[in-house]
Amino acid sequence: TTLFRSRYWEPHFLPPFTRIDALQVAVDRWRMQFPGGSSYDTAHAYAAATLFPKLIRIHAGGFDVGPTHVSANGDVLAAKSTALNGVLHFDAQLSHGPAWTAYAQINGDMNRLGLDANFTEPFGATFHGEIRDLTTRWQWRGHGHVGRFDLAAWNAGHALGILTGDLALE
Repeated sequence: TTLFRSRYWEPHFLPPFTRIDALQVAVDRWRMQFPGGSSYDTAHAYAAATLFPKLIRIHAGGFDVGPTHVSANGDVLAAKSTALNGVLHFDAQLSHGPAWTAYAQINGDMNRLGLDANFTEPFGATFHGEIRDLTTRWQWRGHGHVGRFDLAAWNAGHALGILTGDLALE
């Protein structure tokens, strides 16, 4: 009917009153393709989630991108600009150099995603900022505090000692 077609469309993942419990989903290879043209090939993606009409609750998930393992939990909300709220954990072991570990909290949508991150290895640092325009030409900005940066982690000696500082980043 004309009335049905003219109604406002509300973003959703599933029809009303539908629930899907995905206790274990695993994918060996997956390509994330972004509208701006860039893509990331991932391996070993997995998730345990519950899907509702306007919410996907990720109980546990993760994937590998090159030498980096990412694990996550949180919510994806159906909206004109898809919203995200969650916690991420990153572990990376590059072929040369020390291991990297970071934790992040995200909150926002594809237009503006708040980001708070803590780096614990190979140096101690925090970052507070935002990522804008995630679906087009994303940009990030914020400020960071380096509390423990030692070049010895890269086998560069102790000549400079432990470095600290505040950074404005874009």
